[in-house]
Amino acid sequence: MPATLARVPRTVFALTVGVIAALISMIGSAGASYWGDEAASVMSATRPLHTLWPVLGNVDAVHGLYYVFLHGWIDIFGASEFSTRFPSALAVGAAATGLVLLVWRMHGPRLAIAAGLIFAILPRVTNIGSEARGYAIAVAGVVWVVYGLVCLLESSKKHRGLWWLWAVGLAITSTVFMYSLLILPVVGLWLLLDPARGARLWRTVRYGALAAALSLPIIVIGYLERGQIEFLGNRPPGVNGVLVTQWFGNINLAIIAWALILVAIVNIVLRMVAKADVRLPLLALIWTVLPPVILALISIFSPSYSQRYLSMCTPAVAILIAWGIRSIAVRLQPKLFGQILGVALVLSLAVTGYSSYAAQRGPNGKDGSDLRQIAETIGAQAKPGDAVVFNGDIRPSRKPRLALRLYPEDFTGILDPGLKKSYVKTAHLWDETYDADKTTVPAEVDTVWYVISGSDKTKREKADLAHLKEQGFDVVDKTTLKRSWVLQLDRADAQ
Repeated sequence: MPATLARVPRTVFALTVGVIAALISMIGSAGASYWGDEAASVMSATRPLHTLWPVLGNVDAVHGLYYVFLHGWIDIFGASEFSTRFPSALAVGAAATGLVLLVWRMHGPRLAIAAGLIFAILPRVTNIGSEARGYAIAVAGVVWVVYGLVCLLESSKKHRGLWWLWAVGLAITSTVFMYSLLILPVVGLWLLLDPARGARLWRTVRYGALAAALSLPIIVIGYLERGQIEFLGNRPPGVNGVLVTQWFGNINLAIIAWALILVAIVNIVLRMVAKADVRLPLLALIWTVLPPVILALISIFSPSYSQRYLSMCTPAVAILIAWGIRSIAVRLQPKLFGQILGVALVLSLAVTGYSSYAAQRGPNGKDGSDLRQIAETIGAQAKPGDAVVFNGDIRPSRKPRLALRLYPEDFTGILDPGLKKSYVKTAHLWDETYDADKTTVPAEVDTVWYVISGSDKTKREKADLAHLKEQGFDVVDKTTLKRSWVLQLDRADAQ
């Protein structure tokens, strides 16, 4: 590093990378419609707080702390897509800052800055950094937990109070997202493989056990509510899910990234043989590999493996990629040019292809969701006194009626005859409703907007449309969206 830059405090570099990372996640974050998981967040956060506690007793307790935080955030900043997603962008910035400090402390500035920038642009990171869920906050918590641990282990003092603070920080992080506790076996194995571990391992085990004990309530509740993720057993990630979409989003980036990770692994082995320092890349390797293996083993007995859950590994993945680039660049002249070229290649591949940066921010960038487009279609064409009917034979997080809850301004004055009980009056996430083929439209309504989502819509809409026809309504218009149809039906005697 040039002498002039060397005089700049590392915190300035770390914060700069953090700001860049936050901006990358923030820009265009409002472009995509809300999707089902975000609906759970926003609807839970906007309901009266006293009605949230019964819900968490039935479902989503593992996200409860995030919902409470988002409740307060929305009270101040509103419930727009940009507002509710902004905390995740800030969390990505915090994670990138902590990652730079961690890598800088253990190896040096060039690798630190490279790892921070690679982390910032990984498709999994730009995805969680632009959605209203708690994963980005949990990733930031994990990074700072690891950084705090390294600082404590390298200190010559006992710092008992700081160790307690570290344990509490990990417990809070696990309460934001329970699987953050997987960092404990990661650092445990890392220290176990360190020949100079001494008392450091047992101190980490002791305070790690304290963190686990403090996290016990969320662990128990998460276990009791495990039924809500049983569907994961029907959706195994497969090879493509693990090697491509889990962290990299597109095949081109995945090929280059895994090649660089392989280079990093070979370099680690060679350095171990030469008895050189491998603490940082070894930590990153264990951090990348062990959590997926543990989740895969747990899933043998109870479905638990989700690519999103392994967002916590993205900082380690970025370190390994940066280490692979470094391993190649040291053989090139000048070395800095090789590192810059390698990082630029990774960054360019991260913004191209399927699930790339731009695609994530398109109108249907979140799981193909078109909830906003449903709302906009009805908001632009319906008039007060019309009614809206939604099909319900689809899993709750994909029901088109979520558009009404997430974009209520587009449904002003529109009747909702299918509503049995509002979600705010239940101990569950979603509304209680009548099926569309059992919904009675009030006699004074002349126009009904029927919305159907999901697969095989032609077959599934027949019973619903037949029921509406029995009430005197005929289809007069149809709007086709990404995943849904919006049909206008008028009373035959009112045409």
